[in-house]
Amino acid sequence: MIENSLIESARLIRNEFNKLTKTLSDYEVDIKALAEYFFKVSDELKNIESEITKKDTVESIKDKVMLKLNNLESESEKVSKKINDINLKLEKLKKEENDLYIIIKKRYPSLTDDQIKEEIHRRIS
Repeated sequence: MIENSLIESARLIRNEFNKLTKTLSDYEVDIKALAEYFFKVSDELKNIESEITKKDTVESIKDKVMLKLNNLESESEKVSKKINDINLKLEKLKKEENDLYIIIKKRYPSLTDDQIKEEIHRRIS
């Protein structure tokens, strides 16, 4: 019923979605590593007081703290960037899906939403 080029577009959207979902799942490891790093830095910051020597100045202590916080922020930004990139791609994909739906609805106005979904699922599976 629905022409092959539109079904192929739906297949490409689905494949890209699956790929992005897998990538996002892979980033779970990065997020867990970031959480572990966060707790490590938190512990290090708690222990700074015990590591202070008479030679340390307020400036040197502040520098140690800032270095740890900057490293934590840097790692957090790396993970956030990866996730934000995936989210942008998912938003673009959603727009493509909506555009494809509009085209199909215009070309096949007699088909219900359920009929469209059923045919696409049947033909791309």
